[in-house]
Amino acid sequence: MKILFVLEYYPPYLGGVEKLFALLTSALAREGHQVVVLTADYSGNLPPREEKNGVEVHRIRVRNRFLFTLQCLPLALRLAKSADLIHTTSYNAGFPSFLVGLLRRKKVLITFHEYWGKNWFHLPFLKTHERWLFFLYERLLSILPFHQVVAVSDFTAKRLKEAAGMKRVVRIYNGMIPKSSQQNHEQPGTTPHSFLFVGRLGVSKGIDILVNSAVEYLRTNDARFTFIVAKQPLFMLEFIRSAFQARGLQEKLTILHEVDDEELVARMKSATAVVVPSYSEGFGFVAAEACALDVPVIHSGRGSLNEVVSGKTIEMKSYTASDLKNALEDAAAGRFTVSPKKMFAMEATTEAYTEAYRRLINP
Repeated sequence: MKILFVLEYYPPYLGGVEKLFALLTSALAREGHQVVVLTADYSGNLPPREEKNGVEVHRIRVRNRFLFTLQCLPLALRLAKSADLIHTTSYNAGFPSFLVGLLRRKKVLITFHEYWGKNWFHLPFLKTHERWLFFLYERLLSILPFHQVVAVSDFTAKRLKEAAGMKRVVRIYNGMIPKSSQQNHEQPGTTPHSFLFVGRLGVSKGIDILVNSAVEYLRTNDARFTFIVAKQPLFMLEFIRSAFQARGLQEKLTILHEVDDEELVARMKSATAVVVPSYSEGFGFVAAEACALDVPVIHSGRGSLNEVVSGKTIEMKSYTASDLKNALEDAAAGRFTVSPKKMFAMEATTEAYTEAYRRLINP
């Protein structure tokens, strides 16, 4: 079968969504399916068309993900003409994919990674009009009659059914390929503890609470904080840098972009803990991946996080900077809760999606 993926984010951009679709598209290509990805280039430095791991990738240059919603339409219409179906994702790729499917008479499957609903009005960094736009756009996606809706966790499936009123929802966990590293990454200097944040600089990721707790923790403890994040948005990067600089802690901060898998795994395995302080998670790819590597995780416990974490973990008792600081101190002292390891196999994810595609094409 030929599948068109319409995604606003795809590697080399960082994040759980990007990893999921990089693994899924490559796995489908290895199974002999024809896989085409339409995505965005926000840097202006990526090739407009290339083949990666058997996947045909098309990129359009846009300034931000919101413009992608409109600017992807002409190319999406052309690529969809020969596709058997369209697979898209919430948020900005969702509406144009539905519209293209309608015009081309193609069935469309959407993966919902989370559903915020009224929680949009409690997130930081957003202006009032932005909260309303996100809320209304998400609500629009939830009422569009997609042929199949996939939730990435039981928590997200429950949210879609109860908060969004959606009925035909199938849960397919995000899959991962187990990774290993031959050696741990040596941290610069002689600091005894290091804490790592990985992923997008999204407003929901708890960057505000992490930065505030980190600078307070460093007042009385010797440690290093590393952020492996995207280069955008710039105001979020500046928020992190300025908070450390204001207290003369810039030497305790490392910010990296677009690291390869080997370095990412090495830095994870050398960390005292990976920190996932999200306001909520629809799945929690970074947390699940760290746990699969036997890396301790500090997390907020919100959304699906308790559903996916395992091994050595510390759950924040309350969603405050002071409690996250306490969690950092517990991690440095080795005070973790230990639970049986959970695995989310990519093979199971690929099989579940392939079966969903087949049911859509041949009901």
